[in-house]
Amino acid sequence: GYSITFDEAWLAWGGYLEPFQIELKKISIRGAEGAGALKIDNIGIGLSKTALSQFKVQPKEIIIQGLSFRLMRDQDGRFGLDMGDNIFTLDAFGPPLPQGMQKERRRKLVLMVLSQLKGDGENDAGDLSRLRRFIVKGATVGYEDTHLGLNWVGRNSDFVLSRADNGINITADMIVHGNAGRRTSFRANGFYAWSAQSLRS
Repeated sequence: GYSITFDEAWLAWGGYLEPFQIELKKISIRGAEGAGALKIDNIGIGLSKTALSQFKVQPKEIIIQGLSFRLMRDQDGRFGLDMGDNIFTLDAFGPPLPQGMQKERRRKLVLMVLSQLKGDGENDAGDLSRLRRFIVKGATVGYEDTHLGLNWVGRNSDFVLSRADNGINITADMIVHGNAGRRTSFRANGFYAWSAQSLRS
């Protein structure tokens, strides 16, 4: 299994209309038997007080600062998250699947998260139904694709997901360091519409 440790934790109740704040500093997520580590400088979580009064844990805002990780894709097209000596893959959510079925599993996981974010019908109690913003600041993202022969690192990367009445706004900014020392500024904007169940950029 995986273990999570942190150096400091701060709790703040805040004002009547403000969420209950939890802040963790110097977080380390380690793999089996302590091998490898995913390190994060700071995580701030704002929890809904209304949900807490109903014995539910539903974040309204999540801010992650100083995240470093490496995303990998192998020759078979499987994606994994580098944890040092361990590679966390989607197979952790179930038994290994033939290559043709891996994409379908990833699609179902994404749809499950989007369904909870939407927070209607049977998903009203979804853990993410009150989330207004998800922010990642100053991340270092490495990507290694042995299937396509790609290798790059994105530094000072910022990602923002913010809820709108009719969907989710998505923005990404990073400076990409690619093969042969090439450096490129990258910015992307997207919007996921609840009604159309589609992403446009």
